[in-house]
Amino acid sequence: YNGKPLTAAGKVEGLVNGETVAFKLVGSQIKVGASDNTYKIEWNVTAKRANYRLEAESIGKLTVTESADEVVVTTTGGTFTYDGASHGATVTVGALPEGYTLEAAASSATATNVSDGEVAATADVLVIKNAEGEDVTSKLNVKFVDGAIKVEPAKLTVTTPSASKPYDGQALTAEGKASGFVNGEAATLKTTGSQTEVGSSVNGYELVWDGSAKAANYTVEENLGTLTVSAQSIDPDDAGAFGGVTVGYLTDTVYNGADQRFEPEVVDKDGKALVKGRDYELSFSGDVKNVGEVTVTVIGKGNYAGGVERTYRIAPAPLTVTTGSDSKIYDGSELVNNELSIEGLQGEDRVTAATTGSQTEVGSSENAYRITWGDVDAANYVIDEHLGTLTVTPAPVPPTPTPTPTPTPTPDNGSTPGANPDGSTTPAPASAAAGPLDALAGVLEDAYESVTGGPEADNPVEEERIYDAENPLGRESVEDHCWVHWYMIVGMVLTAVYGLAAALRRKNHEHKLRNDMNDVLGDGDGKDPSGSPAARPAGMEA
Repeated sequence: YNGKPLTAAGKVEGLVNGETVAFKLVGSQIKVGASDNTYKIEWNVTAKRANYRLEAESIGKLTVTESADEVVVTTTGGTFTYDGASHGATVTVGALPEGYTLEAAASSATATNVSDGEVAATADVLVIKNAEGEDVTSKLNVKFVDGAIKVEPAKLTVTTPSASKPYDGQALTAEGKASGFVNGEAATLKTTGSQTEVGSSVNGYELVWDGSAKAANYTVEENLGTLTVSAQSIDPDDAGAFGGVTVGYLTDTVYNGADQRFEPEVVDKDGKALVKGRDYELSFSGDVKNVGEVTVTVIGKGNYAGGVERTYRIAPAPLTVTTGSDSKIYDGSELVNNELSIEGLQGEDRVTAATTGSQTEVGSSENAYRITWGDVDAANYVIDEHLGTLTVTPAPVPPTPTPTPTPTPTPDNGSTPGANPDGSTTPAPASAAAGPLDALAGVLEDAYESVTGGPEADNPVEEERIYDAENPLGRESVEDHCWVHWYMIVGMVLTAVYGLAAALRRKNHEHKLRNDMNDVLGDGDGKDPSGSPAARPAGMEA
C-alpha cells in the first residue's frame, strides 16, 4: 500500500490483417485488498465485432498489501567471557510506515556456559498493529537481522617449574600450580613431568575436573618448565662428570684377508656391561682389513657422554716361497728349474708367480722368482724365501782323436794316387766332406730339439703357475697356461725349422755345384776329356 492505484497491463491476440480495436484496462486497487484486473474492448476502429469470436480470456488479480515499505528488526547478541552468569540479546525495530505502531519486540535467547555453543539470537517476540488496532505483523515487509550469543572460555594458567640434576637412575620431578578459576570454582592439578634418563623433557601436568569447574569453560595457558638430566662421562680425564666407566684395551692381530673389527669391553662402575647402540657407539678409523694401525673410538650415547680411543695393529702375515734346485754339466744352454710353491696366502687372496732364475756359464746362482700381486696388497705379507740353487759344472775335455788316413784310389791312367795335375799330393776337397754348414745344421737341430722339448732337451718349457690360498701348490687337474710363452715357443720352432731348411737347401746346392765342377774337369775322376790328368784351377788347393 502506498496510496496510489494499482494497475497492470494486458493484451488482445487474434486480430487479422492488421485490424485494431480500442483495448482498455479498467481494473484498479488502491486499498489493502484484491480485485480482478478487468478490461473493456470498443469495436470502433478497423475491426468489426461480428468478424470475431471471443475464444478465451485470462483475468489477473490486483493485490495491495498493508505496506510495501521494509521494516528492519535487528537482534543483537554478543561474545562474553565465561563468568558464571547468563548472557542474553536485545531487539531493535527500524522506522514503521505511517499509521503503524510497535507493540512489542524481544528475544528470549541466552547463553551461560561455553558448552552452550553459539546461540542464535532472534526477535521471537514482535507485534506491529495498523490504525484499526489489528496485528498486521505477518502482513508487513519485515526484514529480520538475527544475531548470536557466544560464551568464550575463561583463561586458566598452569605453571610448572624447571629442575635439573646429574643422571643417577632416579626420576626427577617438580610440582606445579593452576590459577584463574572464577566464582570459587576448582579442579585438581597433577604434575606428571618426570625425567630419569639423560636428556630434557617438559614438566607436564594433568587437570582432573573433579570439582565445580567445567573443562569447557576454561582455556588453559601453560607456563611449563623443563626437567633436565645431564649425562655421565666415560672419559676418565673429565673429572667433573666421570662416573667410573671402564673401557678395555685391544690386542694386535695378524692379517687374515678379512675385515677385523675389534671392540673393547665397556662396563660401568658396578661392572655391568654397557650396551652398544644404546649406551655408546663405536667409530673405526683406519683400514680394518689391510696391514696398519686401527683406531677405535668409543663415544658415549644416551646416559653417557665423552669419548675414549683404543688402538690395535694388523701385522703382515708370513708367506713362504720355495723354489727348486738343479745342476748340469756346461753345454752352452740355460739351466732353469720351474719348481715353485707359495704357502700362507690368506682368505681369497690370489697371486701369479713364476721362477726367473737361470744359469748358463759354469757357476752357481739362486733360483729367483717373480710374484705378480694383482689386486693383492703386497704389504700384507712378510715373505720367507727358500730359494734353490742352479749349478753348472765344467764340461770334461774330450781326448784328441788320431786321424785315420783315407786310402786314395788308383787312377786308371796310371798317375800317382792323389796327385794333382801340378804333381802335388795335397788331397782335393771331396763332395761328401763335412763343412761349416754341416756343423750349423747340427746346431740348429740341437736347438730345435731343445726348444720343442725333445727327449734330449735339458730345458723343457713350463708354464707359470697361479697360487691362491686354497691351492698354494696348484692342482694337477687344473692347468693355468701362459699363452704368451706358447707363442714364443711356436715362433722359435718355426725359426729353427726355417733355418734348418735353408741350411739343407744350401748344402744341396753346394753339392750340385761340386758335381758340375767334377763333370767339367773330367767326370770326377781327375782326368780331362782327352784322358790326361785334369789340371786344377787356381784356388782349389787343399
